[in-house]
Order: sequence, then C-alpha cells, then structure tokens
Amino acid sequence: MTDPSITAELLNSVGYSLVGLGEYAEAVPVLEEAVRVSVSTLGADHSTTISAQLNLVEAYLATGNEAKARTVIGTALSSAQRNGDVKLRVDALRWMAAVVADYDMEVALKYANDSVQLADAKLANDKHTVMLAQWQATDILWRMRSKDSLKAARRTYDLAHEYWGGRSTPDVLAARSLYANILGAQGDPQAAVAELRAVREEQLRLFGSSSYADIARTNERIAAASLSLGDPVTAIASYREAVDGLAAQAGGGAADVIARDRMRLGAALLEARRFDEGEGELRKALAVLEPLKDSRAMETRWFLAQVAMRNGHLPEAESMLAPPLAKAPASSLDVAKFKWRLGQLRSLQGRHDEALSALREAEEGLQKSGTPSQAAVALGALGGAQLAAGDAAAALATFQRSDTLLTKLHPKGSPDHADLLIDLARAHLALGHPAEAVTAAAQAEAFWTRFDAQNRQAGLAQLWHARALLADRQGEQALQTWRRASGVLSRAALPADGTLLAQSRREFQAASQAR
Repeated sequence: MTDPSITAELLNSVGYSLVGLGEYAEAVPVLEEAVRVSVSTLGADHSTTISAQLNLVEAYLATGNEAKARTVIGTALSSAQRNGDVKLRVDALRWMAAVVADYDMEVALKYANDSVQLADAKLANDKHTVMLAQWQATDILWRMRSKDSLKAARRTYDLAHEYWGGRSTPDVLAARSLYANILGAQGDPQAAVAELRAVREEQLRLFGSSSYADIARTNERIAAASLSLGDPVTAIASYREAVDGLAAQAGGGAADVIARDRMRLGAALLEARRFDEGEGELRKALAVLEPLKDSRAMETRWFLAQVAMRNGHLPEAESMLAPPLAKAPASSLDVAKFKWRLGQLRSLQGRHDEALSALREAEEGLQKSGTPSQAAVALGALGGAQLAAGDAAAALATFQRSDTLLTKLHPKGSPDHADLLIDLARAHLALGHPAEAVTAAAQAEAFWTRFDAQNRQAGLAQLWHARALLADRQGEQALQTWRRASGVLSRAALPADGTLLAQSRREFQAASQAR
C-alpha cells in the first residue's frame, strides 16, 4: 500500500509541474487533493501541506478563483508562521500580497515588503526566493503607480540576471521587460521602446512559439510606450501581434486575455483616429469581457463612449458611461479616465460647469496616476471645454500649456498634438488672432498630410486652416485649402462636418461679396 505522505508529495509535485507549464485549470483538482491528503496525513503545519496550499493559491488566482485563494492563503500563512521554515514564510507572505492586491493595495504592499525584508535578512544566499519576493513587491508598486516602482524593477532585473548567471532565460527577459515598461511610464518611453524591442528579439530567437504569453506581454509594453511617444501606428502593429500570438496558442489562448488586448488595439486605433476600425475591435472585446464581468469591460465602454461622441450620438455615449464605476474600489487612474470622458460628454451637452469640474479632476488625477501624455491630452480637453463655455482666453492659455507638453512628449508629432493645434487655432480665431491661427492650423494640416491625408481629422485641419487664412485676408489660398477640406469631409458624412462646411461656405460667400 502506498504511503499517504508519499502520495501527498507526489500530488503536490504533479500540481506544481502543471502550474509551471501554465496548465492551471488542470492543476487545481490535483493540488486540492494534495492539500486534502497532506492535511489528513501530515498535518496542517507540515511543509508539504503549506507548499501544496501555496501552489493551489497560484492556480486559483490564475483561474479567477480569488475567493478560494483568499481562504487558502490565510490558512497557509498561519501555518507557515508556526512551521518555522523561513522560505515557506517568505513565499506565504508573497502570495498573501498577491491575493490582497485585488482589493487593498496598501495592505498588499505591507505583506510584500515584509516578504522582501525577511528574504533579505534570512535568505540572502537564496537569490531565487529573494527575486520572487522582490518581483511581487515591484508588481504592487507598479500597480499603485508609485515612483519607487522603477528602483524596485531594476533590482528585480538585477536579481534575476544574477540568479541565472547572466543568461537570457524567460525570467530574466520578463524582468527586463517589466523594468523597461516602468522606465517608459516614468518618463523615458524612447529608451523603453528600444529596450523592449531587444527583449522581444531575444524571446523570439530563444523561445519562439513556446513563449506566446511573454512575447505578447512585451508587445503590449512596446505599444504602451509607443503611445506615450505619440506613435499609434507602432502601437497598433504591436497590439495586433499580441492578439494574433495569443490566439495562436495551443487551445486558442485565454479569451479574456485576448479580449483585453483587443480592447487595447481598439483604443490605439482611436488614437490614430481610425474610429470605424477601432469601434469594431472594441465591440468584439466587450462581447467577451462584459459577460465575464471583467474589470476592463468598463474601460472598453468608455472608449466606445468616445466613438459615440465623435459620431454625435450623445445618448449612446451617456449609456456607455453608466454605471460610472464598478462596485469594487476603483483605482485613482480609473476614476481619472472616467472623469475625462464624462467631462468631454458634459461639454458636448452644454453642461459647462459639470464639464469643467470633471476635466479639472481628470487632469489632476492623470498627473498623479497616468502617463505624462495622458495628462497633457486631458489638459487639452479641459481647454476645449473652456472654449465651448465661451472663455476663449482661458482656453488659449490651457491649450498653450498642453502644446508645450505635447511638443516635448511627441517630438515627431502625433494625432493628439495635431488635434490640439486645431483647437489652438480655434481659440486664436475666437480672440481675433488670425496670423497665430494660421500658424497653428498649418502645422496641424502638415502633420495630417504626412500621417493620413484622407482621415477626417485631416479635413478638419484643412477647414480650420482655410478659415484662419480667410480671417488673415489670404482669400485665394483660403479657398484652395477649403476645397481640399471639403473633399475629405464630404466623405466622412458626419452631421457636424456638414454644418461646419456650410458655415464656412457662407463665410467665403460673404468675403467674396465684400470684395
């Protein structure tokens, strides 16, 4: 007859191997049985029992069973504290941090820091355990958007590099990718893109199709850094590669993970002002995420609200923004993103006081929790609301601040910056500064001519350039520019564009009669 203690150890080993292979669903029943057998034969505080419980927590988290993970980790941590094995206690604290992070980041960070401090003090020679503890702390700091996350990520990478003797292993490349991602978010996206491209090349060269998830994560990070540089074209290509790679996994990949990347792809298409394509990707993502009650379903709806606003469908935009936030505590970044979209909608609805309040809160929140690029664009949205409320002087000052930031952040130009320049031209025209309006609008038109000459935004840039030229008494050039704008905007077929074209046509007729 097989010794039950050996059975428990074998079950735990098999379950651990399945977790290592990413076969989490298959690991769950094996590890549940390992825990049951180990508790009954070896006792709750035995090392095998605690090890099986920690492996089970990882499997539960990976399969979305957070409630079960909370129950098991509490028992495991108590047992580890009684057991006396320092490594088990470090690992238990680390997994407690991972579980608690889903609902209380501050408490999670305390557990993670305790894990790191204990590992540093008692297990300095066990580089792998120290690395894993530091990695968990880095993850929480990054999710909190703490400035300390970059230093923590660098240490994680250094520990991984040291543990693996300088070789390019999946752990080393993943740690390097995480470090580069945080580097980009904290102010150096150009260096981040270069670093991440190098990581992706190594992942493809060494592991190829066996590392779909890691390569997808690196592509996601290349895309995010590219957006910070105002480069949605690279972001679109990287997100497409991530979606296609995950879908090509054995078994088709996890539907929710693919849908999240599809949401990000849709958002990048919106950044490039390719709204129809973006809407298609976003609706595909929402069809998967909403039934799963995935947290990113909410943000997908906010992007769709942006599409609805662009198309003039304000009731639809309102419905996409309600309910405003999930019942679970929302991050400060999510609150800021919601206020951003809400403020834009309220401005279009003519509810100016509400719009200005929401957009001020959004810009402040994004300065603290978002990327510099997001904060600069939100500042431009605040200027747009000020202009819509009739305060052109305040709008001009706000647009100029946003222009200064975006000029630095997007040195090669971007759709966001070009659209801001259109708004800047509008404000100058409202204040009777036609020459300044011509300069701003001409820069916007030049960008769109290079980037996507048939895009609706190219037509809008040309239209406002034409109006500025007319106000600056450059009638012939204004008419030529207006004709180009008319050709582009007539294909867009949006009601607002027709109204603008008709208004500008009357302006040209009046100017012609005056001559």
